[in-house]
Amino acid sequence: MVDLEIKPLVSIIITSFNRAKWIGNTIQSALDQDYPNVEIIISDNQSTDNSDTVIKKYIHDKRIKYFVNDSNIGMMANFKKATEELATGEYITYVSSDDYFVNKKFISDSINKMLEYSNVNAVCAKVLLLNQKNNKIIESNFYKCCKNTFYKKNYVSGIEVFLKFPSKHSVCFGGYLFKRRDLNKIISFNNCIFGDTLIILQLLCLGDIAFIKDDTYVFRQHENNTYNKNLTGDYFIDNLDFIIIPYNFALNNCNIKKDKIENWKEKMLFQFIRYGYIVLGRSKKEEFIKLNKYIESNFPKTHKKIRGDIRYNLHKNYENVKMSLKIF
Repeated sequence: MVDLEIKPLVSIIITSFNRAKWIGNTIQSALDQDYPNVEIIISDNQSTDNSDTVIKKYIHDKRIKYFVNDSNIGMMANFKKATEELATGEYITYVSSDDYFVNKKFISDSINKMLEYSNVNAVCAKVLLLNQKNNKIIESNFYKCCKNTFYKKNYVSGIEVFLKFPSKHSVCFGGYLFKRRDLNKIISFNNCIFGDTLIILQLLCLGDIAFIKDDTYVFRQHENNTYNKNLTGDYFIDNLDFIIIPYNFALNNCNIKKDKIENWKEKMLFQFIRYGYIVLGRSKKEEFIKLNKYIESNFPKTHKKIRGDIRYNLHKNYENVKMSLKIF
């Protein structure tokens, strides 16, 4: 354990929109962190519920800085503004307004790890998943896959974590702490719905990452999560950036053999696009055809692989997909 003589400022960023029933718990979990030098940035995106009333119950604490946007600027734009304009910390961590911390030492332990190992530029802690319907909490798939590998080491090569993303899932903003200055080295906060993945995959190329095995961050699964939106062909097309941008960044900035990065990209594309085919093939013929035409024109290798995949062809919705394509 490092004895911190100078404790760098850490910004805990909470972006919010209509989460009045949960944000109080979120804020309190941030206030409960035992690290003595934090600022809690709350950036509300013009909530229309009583979020303002709930938040104002906490602003007497000088660590809290509360901002309300003039209009709803969108999720990723709110992340960008809160991080680049409102936060002032040397280190950044996020907690969604419907999630919360359960580890009071998360920031202290993270800062200690980063100061102890100068090659570490980020820390990832264990995430739990809370099913709002049945109130059950389970471990994330990422932790299950990596608890006997990444979580047992002092630190891991960021590139190793990057390359294993397709098969072992990945870290996300929840329970993730990193150096603010590293955002200047990457492409960040575009409109991709998977903006956190896009950012973190690039950050992994910049240095090593340490892991915290203690239960730390609870991700609340509910019907209003962003990923539960109505899926369309454009959803999959427009969000390919979370693969293409990190791919190009790794290609230009990492000492990795090109064939490894190419294989990584193909695995990522295959998983994401195949998922789109299956989801849209169930009942959205026009959206499925739109996605298929785009992939066939722009990613012919991936298109061919998906169409030839046995698991895809044997999927219970295959006949529906087949009729939609009219080309099988």
